[in-house]
Amino acid sequence: MGLRFEVRSSPEAGQPVDVDLAILPDAAAIDHINGQIQGGENVSVVEGGEIPAIEKPAQGSVIRHVVRLLPKQDGIFIVTAAVNVDLGNDSITRTFTIPLIVGDGLPELAAKSEVADAAPAAGTGLKSH
Repeated sequence: MGLRFEVRSSPEAGQPVDVDLAILPDAAAIDHINGQIQGGENVSVVEGGEIPAIEKPAQGSVIRHVVRLLPKQDGIFIVTAAVNVDLGNDSITRTFTIPLIVGDGLPELAAKSEVADAAPAAGTGLKSH
C-alpha cells in the first residue's frame, strides 16, 4: 500500500488549500479500502476528511481523493492519513504523514540560518589580547 500526495498551491495561513492524494493498492486480493484524514491544532480538515470505501480495488489501480485543508498560522505541520485495508480475515491500518509548510515555515529557523551564513566584512575580524 502506498500513498502519494501533491499540494496544489503554496499554503498560506487562513487560506484553504487542496491536496491531491493517490492511494496505490499493491495486493491482489484486497476486499475493502477506506480511510480518514486528520489535521491538527493548526491545520483543519475542511472537506474530504473521509476516504470513502472502495470495494475490491484492482492491484495497480490508483484511488484518487482530494482533501481541503485550512492552515491557521505559518509553520511546518503534519497531516495524517490513516488507510484501512481488509484482506480476507486480516485488517491492516497504514498511517501516512503529509508535511505541510505554511507561509515562511518557521521564521526563527530562517533567521538563524541567515545569521549563520553571514560572512564578516573585511577588516572587522576580532582581535584577542
